[in-house]
Amino acid sequence: MSQIPPILNFTEEDYKKMIACRVHIGVENLDSSMERYVYGRNNNGIHIIDVRKTAEKLQLAARIIVAMENPGDVIAVSLNSSQSKSQPIAQRAVLKFSQYLQARHIAGRFTPGTFTNQSQKHFLEPRLLLVADPYKDYQPVLEASYMNVPVIAMCNTDSRLTNVDVCIPCNTNSKYAVGLMWWLLTREILRLRGVVPRDEEWDVMVDMFIYRDADDIAKEEQKQEEDQSYAPSLYEANVPGEDFQDQYFEEPGEDFDWAGEDEASGSEDNW
Repeated sequence: MSQIPPILNFTEEDYKKMIACRVHIGVENLDSSMERYVYGRNNNGIHIIDVRKTAEKLQLAARIIVAMENPGDVIAVSLNSSQSKSQPIAQRAVLKFSQYLQARHIAGRFTPGTFTNQSQKHFLEPRLLLVADPYKDYQPVLEASYMNVPVIAMCNTDSRLTNVDVCIPCNTNSKYAVGLMWWLLTREILRLRGVVPRDEEWDVMVDMFIYRDADDIAKEEQKQEEDQSYAPSLYEANVPGEDFQDQYFEEPGEDFDWAGEDEASGSEDNW
């Protein structure tokens, strides 16, 4: 952290967010290339990532991305793993990252040859590749190495750094950790561009980058519909009905003495 100007250092609140989202929690396996980023192990054998080195690498990645004159030359990738049934927890963050930074994104599936086969319809020539997980995004990383494209990857303790130029050590298995890391990276890039003042908080919440399961969204929508359907019944129960008005607000008959009513109520001079 000594090579970074003090004004660019993370605040205590940023480190608290990283700890709360379990960014520092790795896995039991440890690759030899990731040993430099590991602080230690807990009683359960889980490796603990040094968050200071995470912040340092994230700031380095942000300075590299800002150096790109054209934001469209940066491609963020988050693919589905065909070998596992894990949830695509990084795809929402990648879409938000490309939205706020005007970068390109590849989310879901990657067609082999996208970076190497010029006759392909969706051929791309990126100048920088940013991947959410080098294990799931193996094919884009491999093709980027063929085309001499630098790669920035968010890596867990068991990730291999083959063909990875800049590693951001973090927890890639938690949707909260992944969403926070992409949010911090996006915020740091906007601050370096001068879009977001460094002394002010970014008005975009971290929740916008966190993955939401379709079942959870369906449950929330169903709950909102139930609340809306139940609210009018409560309102109607408290509003007097026609029977109440007929009982207490009967219209005066023909024999009603209006003069006596005026004398009983008094005049304005008596007030």
